[in-house]
Amino acid sequence: MIICLGGLTKTTLKVLTKEKTMKPNRILFQLSVMLILSIGFYSQLFADLANAPESPYPANGATGVQLQDLRLQWSQTSAAPNQPYQYSLYMWASPKTIPGYTYKFTWVGTHYYLSSSAETWQNAKTICNNNKWRIGSAHNSVINNNMASNDDGVSTLIGLSDWVTESSYRWEDGRAFSYTNWASGEPNGGTGENYVEMFDNGTWNDCNGYAHRYWIEVDSWVSHTQTTGNNYYDLNCKLEPNTQYNWSIYTRNSNGYGPTANWSFTTGADGIAPSSFPAWGSPDSAVATAPLNPTLSWAPVANATYYKLYVYRSRGDRLGTQYAIYNGHVYQKTTTALNYADSKAAVEANGGYLVAINDAAEQAILPTDYNYWIGLNDVSGDVLSGEGWFIWNVGETNAFTNWDLNYTPPEPNGQTSENFVIQGTSGKWYDAPGTNTYRSLYEYPADILDGVVVNGTSFSFKDTKLPANTLYRWTAVPYNEYGRPFASTQWSFMTNNDGGSVPGTIAAATISPANTAINVPINTSLSWVTPSGSPTEYYSYLGTGNSITNAGNYTDLGIYNGHRYYKSNHGYTWHWAAANAQVQKDGGYLASIGSATEDAIFNSTDALWLGASDRVIANTFKYANGDPWSYKNWITGEPNNFADIQYYITKNRVSGNQWDDDNANTLYKFAVEVAPNIANGTRITSASYTPALLRFNTTYYWSAVGSNNQGMANDTQRWSFTTTDGKAVNPIPASGATISTANKSFDWDHVSGANGYNFYLGTSPGNWNIVNIFCPTSNYTYAGAVLPATYYWKLDTVTSNETVTGNTWAFTAYDFPENDVVVVAPDISIAIIGGDANNVLAPVGTPDPYPNPMAVPFYTATLQMVGAGPWTITYTTTAPVGIWYSYTTHSWTIVHNVGGTIVFEIPIGGKGIPEVPIALGDQTLPVELSSFSATLTAQSFVKLTWVSQTETGLSGYRVYRSLTGDVSAAIDVSGLLEPTNSSQSHTYTHIDKTVFPETTYCYWLEAVELNGTATFYGPNTVYVTTPEDIVPSSITAISNAYPNPFKNNTGTNITYEVKAGETGTITIYNIVGQVVKTFPVRETSLPVTFTWNGHDSKGNACGSGMYFYKLSTPSCNVTKKLVIVN
Repeated sequence: MIICLGGLTKTTLKVLTKEKTMKPNRILFQLSVMLILSIGFYSQLFADLANAPESPYPANGATGVQLQDLRLQWSQTSAAPNQPYQYSLYMWASPKTIPGYTYKFTWVGTHYYLSSSAETWQNAKTICNNNKWRIGSAHNSVINNNMASNDDGVSTLIGLSDWVTESSYRWEDGRAFSYTNWASGEPNGGTGENYVEMFDNGTWNDCNGYAHRYWIEVDSWVSHTQTTGNNYYDLNCKLEPNTQYNWSIYTRNSNGYGPTANWSFTTGADGIAPSSFPAWGSPDSAVATAPLNPTLSWAPVANATYYKLYVYRSRGDRLGTQYAIYNGHVYQKTTTALNYADSKAAVEANGGYLVAINDAAEQAILPTDYNYWIGLNDVSGDVLSGEGWFIWNVGETNAFTNWDLNYTPPEPNGQTSENFVIQGTSGKWYDAPGTNTYRSLYEYPADILDGVVVNGTSFSFKDTKLPANTLYRWTAVPYNEYGRPFASTQWSFMTNNDGGSVPGTIAAATISPANTAINVPINTSLSWVTPSGSPTEYYSYLGTGNSITNAGNYTDLGIYNGHRYYKSNHGYTWHWAAANAQVQKDGGYLASIGSATEDAIFNSTDALWLGASDRVIANTFKYANGDPWSYKNWITGEPNNFADIQYYITKNRVSGNQWDDDNANTLYKFAVEVAPNIANGTRITSASYTPALLRFNTTYYWSAVGSNNQGMANDTQRWSFTTTDGKAVNPIPASGATISTANKSFDWDHVSGANGYNFYLGTSPGNWNIVNIFCPTSNYTYAGAVLPATYYWKLDTVTSNETVTGNTWAFTAYDFPENDVVVVAPDISIAIIGGDANNVLAPVGTPDPYPNPMAVPFYTATLQMVGAGPWTITYTTTAPVGIWYSYTTHSWTIVHNVGGTIVFEIPIGGKGIPEVPIALGDQTLPVELSSFSATLTAQSFVKLTWVSQTETGLSGYRVYRSLTGDVSAAIDVSGLLEPTNSSQSHTYTHIDKTVFPETTYCYWLEAVELNGTATFYGPNTVYVTTPEDIVPSSITAISNAYPNPFKNNTGTNITYEVKAGETGTITIYNIVGQVVKTFPVRETSLPVTFTWNGHDSKGNACGSGMYFYKLSTPSCNVTKKLVIVN
């Protein structure tokens, strides 16, 4: 990198860094440009370079990001074999506000500030040391030019001096002293001027260190040159709260470095971390035996949201002496002094590494009795590694430092001759030549599970079998996004003898739901009959696919203990990192092997990558998916990490289907494992498993595998079932039903697993303009009014997982649906037979007075009869009498109560949609008439006829006549006529001879009681013609108009016949005798029908009321009545 920067022109670097307030993304861009230049200007000049990563997590610009244990992730843009086999991560914090200092610029992760006040050089050094800063060093032209451009026009102190050794200048940050920019004749001060100031023009002058404003540099690196073969990196540290971080990922394959991706995020505020370890863990006994695939459990800890689990073999062959166990790692110190290389090689061969220190708590446990090598170095290596950039051997973050800044000169100070680090007896760090010999501090990670994240308080080894009769140590460390406790507790267990048998497999015939079952509830339980072999527990697997996507690129190797296995078959081979990324895209992971049975699944002639690597810690293999590392099947002499580049495992590369470590840049096919996406080996202690709520209309695949002290059964089964579609059924009212407007209740079958339903009601499908409400139960009662109409309703089933759109149903509401009994008033109900359904019209009215005008009915209605008829209307009531009116006969019909019911028989005919006025009375009429009519005799007299059914206490009858429909203007034309006062039917007649031709009369019949009370019936209307106008109908005739009454927008039909040789007219008159309209007629051979539309001769619509139509020919004059209702 230094060579790269030196190769750039001074002008270019000044342009890249001259801004006084450079944004982090701008700095990142400039860094990217320099790196691109360092590897050959443009990536397209290289063939098949790796593509740039995409889709970062946290997302670019994300805020509120967690502080502790953040996992940085990224994806790739293609699945080609030329994808990177390794990534390099660089991460640094954006500058913060420091009181008394002004931020000026950033150079490669180091922020430069200028003080506001003046201090002597030594005071400035002390201030910097106390804050873990350094006096700003201008060790290249880029930095020097930026200082000169941002110095506020004053001379400033920089971090260069020869106060330790005259004429031997050193930078305070330990960088090599190679770049200079002395002013002419400088340095010239000798021993009296041991410090350096920068003039405003950027040149240097040695000085006596008197008070100046001064530069400070603040290292913001969290991580640099951390190399990984995975497309993620775990920051096993706590970040600063409310801080913006920038990070870059560099890709590399065999053709070189590819494009760079640059992103940023901002952390959230700090919070309360767990403060203690679990109070207990189980198992915890070095004597009692545990299963070969144990389940570890522990007490929950307040504020913990996850735990990191560490499991390691108890062993006595570690190098040196144990002095601490901290967060699952064992710390050893040696008594033999070795040079750095030999010390590092010795511990790595033994499964450990030179200690990496992440925080002050870990620093505090380290011994200070001798000088010890630790695992930090600045040996030149990757893009941003080398002199001045110290990194841990095992790739952990380097945000924490503990340099001795008060040492003379401050540490690190060895420049290119001191590239390795010791911890001294002061507990501080010092750089030193690697040829020196010191004792060493070693750290041994947990070799079975090393910090696997567990989102709960238990972990099961499932189908991973540990060696028998072996003592293990373990601990669970509580975490949340704010940190962890700084303490350590560990437990132990001893595995049992490997002398028994694992359980048998579950018989498919005993499972429930049965294999391929359908319409299974989403809150179902899975159950089975206990198999042979006395299982003590089971592991349940459940998913919606359990299959790889892009299945055409893989060969299916079958099911084993709930997982499905494949090997790649793309037609080409892969780097390990590319294979690892591609299989994750396709829904699986590189296989982790827990037993010989599982290992044998991949026996073939194809060399296959497996999912384990010791890329981070030499000889400490970990599976990428976090599965335990226990079972091994190495070829003799492997792993050997040949040429220090073989970090990944292949199977079948040589004969014997065994394992070998190999270089990530080699190309092979890969072994694939796919776990179910819902329950991946959920541990249960009975022969049933109830999963969390499932989804509707989904096919699930599942299995259950028994386990005992000898491990899990070897099971290759998988079953399926499909859940119900989730739509509510059996609606009431049913779709297409006819219901009463009084029925406002809705009901349906409950859907198992539903939290409730979204209920919709409206007047058209999708127009839910009446009700849109959530119902927690399977019924709903509408509180509003339901009018006669067709309605639509729908139910969407709601669960905690989803909302399922239901069916739409329709129903029609009538006041009185056919065959329904509807309560219309207290103690009164109605049922109608005939037609479809029937409605009440509003307003209620009567076409003619009641038969007994003095009676006061306590229930009245006008029914609209729908359908073809006839109709039977049954009232259940205590009323003694009911009456109904016929628009065909223009008369009331009286019906008596029989057995608590009044039954009206309504014939076909009358209006197109018959309207039937109804009244129920509360008193007995003195006379009950079945009919009352007025007809014209041949002599043009008026004959009145009435039929009584019963008479009680009647004084007699009188007939009244009037020229209008007003009974108060009527005259008595009969006198008092004697009644029979009999319970038998009797017919009465009276002829009115005092009438005049061409006159219309209205007649009423008065029934007079003995107590003087009178009841009127009528009116009946008759038109009187002259005697000679009476012509037998066989000669010329006119029929009754139909419909009648009628509306003038629909019209009425009139049929007539005229004999040969005659002509005439049909004339429409109003009630006062005025001509409304005239139609000419002539002789006909057949009956002729014409339609009158209810309009007069001027085209105006006629108003409601009574009209007459008269056929006039030389031989015939006939008049009939019409009624218009609008």
